[in-house]
Amino acid sequence: MQQTIHSETGWTNSTTLDAENAGKICNDATAPAEVISADGQQQIDEYNIGEVNSSVDSSTKTEFENLICIEIFSGSGKLTASIRKVGMRAVAVDRSSNRTSGPVTILDLTVEDDIVFLENFIESEKSNIMLVHLAPPCGTSSAARNKRHPDLELAGYTLPRPLHSQQYPMGLPELRGLDAAKVKSANTLYWATYRIAKLCIRLNITVSIENPQNSLFWLTDPMSKLFSEHLGFHNVFQACMMGGDRDKRTLWRCSDQTFDSFNILCDGMHSHKAWKPVATTTGLRFPTAQEAEYLTMDDPMTP
Repeated sequence: MQQTIHSETGWTNSTTLDAENAGKICNDATAPAEVISADGQQQIDEYNIGEVNSSVDSSTKTEFENLICIEIFSGSGKLTASIRKVGMRAVAVDRSSNRTSGPVTILDLTVEDDIVFLENFIESEKSNIMLVHLAPPCGTSSAARNKRHPDLELAGYTLPRPLHSQQYPMGLPELRGLDAAKVKSANTLYWATYRIAKLCIRLNITVSIENPQNSLFWLTDPMSKLFSEHLGFHNVFQACMMGGDRDKRTLWRCSDQTFDSFNILCDGMHSHKAWKPVATTTGLRFPTAQEAEYLTMDDPMTP
């Protein structure tokens, strides 16, 4: 498969360069998502990265404008959009564009070719990348799976069952069928997270990893291996202090001290919404899904 990267950096490592369209689309948070499929020609071009000002020649850009942040498992892409708003370039990477309104590079990190493609891009842009951030999905590892709600179960609702435990962080041994497949896929993403983090550390690129503090993701083999090899810096903040409605503790580990200011815990001066699932006419609505996205200064805050 021929891989094409549209880049100003002149990467010539077994790729076809095409800078013709670079910089034609300015950074626009409202631009529709462009799906770059890993099935065909893979591309990370200036549209995906985000051009600060397409009228400025690349040779006159400031060092700040040339910096790139990569948000992997980007979901809504709010982090990427916020980084672009302050004048930097950013790449959102995810397996689909369903949850974002901005450009996203489609890569499935359960597929070896896609992991290698992303690793090669990071290697090629190492002098420009200031941050690689990963927020792997924690659905199978969520502590919320261990919470039982007898009233909802008596009403006939099926609640998610635990798939991991502290004793078996890589998956309960009795799992079969779809549950086993979900855990296998998640574990593959966790090992991809390890590989990308180790690459960034070797290249001296700041890398951060985020998940809920109580997520069993942190106990998995890839994360145990990573932190035994590179302890990094441990930062915990509560979402309610950053505009969230619930008492969610987020662990944001980083290879250096970049995010030390994130250690902000609840001051106890406000109330929190409940975590209990809400019954609707179409099924259960889980608050964990509402709290998964990063908040921005544009998001409405609950008084």
